[in-house]
Amino acid sequence: MGIKPTRPETRFGYIQMDEKVADGIYSVRTFTEKPEESFAKVFVDSGEFYWNSGILMWNVNAFIDIAKTYLPEMITQFNRIYDTKHNRDERRSLLYSVYEAFPRISIDYGILEKTDKVCMTIGDFSWNDIESWDLLYDYCAKDADGNVLGMYNYQVYNCNNSMFLCNKEKKLVVIDDLSDFLVVDTDDVLVICRRNNETDFKKYINDAMIKYGEKYS
Repeated sequence: MGIKPTRPETRFGYIQMDEKVADGIYSVRTFTEKPEESFAKVFVDSGEFYWNSGILMWNVNAFIDIAKTYLPEMITQFNRIYDTKHNRDERRSLLYSVYEAFPRISIDYGILEKTDKVCMTIGDFSWNDIESWDLLYDYCAKDADGNVLGMYNYQVYNCNNSMFLCNKEKKLVVIDDLSDFLVVDTDDVLVICRRNNETDFKKYINDAMIKYGEKYS
């Protein structure tokens, strides 16, 4: 599902719309994930490109057939996991054991940029791709020092361009001397890291899934 772009954004993928194949459905000429700004400007000015909303629909068997071509090592591992001789608990255990070996690649880079078996429809609605902490930071209101202060009770000193989130009403949060940091405190997870290290953040999530399963998902 494509969204009409309003600016040359480099953090989104772009879908180039081609010929109409059915009512409201178009073939896709090209798919480009996160282009450089110069290309993003050309895409927006052309009027042929739409942002990739990340909203995808597919037939499972068709998806597996395409993945066999572009992500064969992953499909091989899935076939091993879902062998009929394994019960559900064994499959879950196998999945966690092989997950770390899977290629660290999104469906955008792994399949959509490569296959010609993609069509697009236009999403005529308000949309923003809040898929990262940086994008959420950009979207949120900030204080005079550029901090997002999503807390009930807090004392913040000498901090700038940071994002602090805590969902506990009874907790007082005191933070001093942090710049460009992300601090997120939930009921069961505390995260403290650089705000713009999205690659590392995805690694934290993957490592937690491998080590603890779905306990902290």
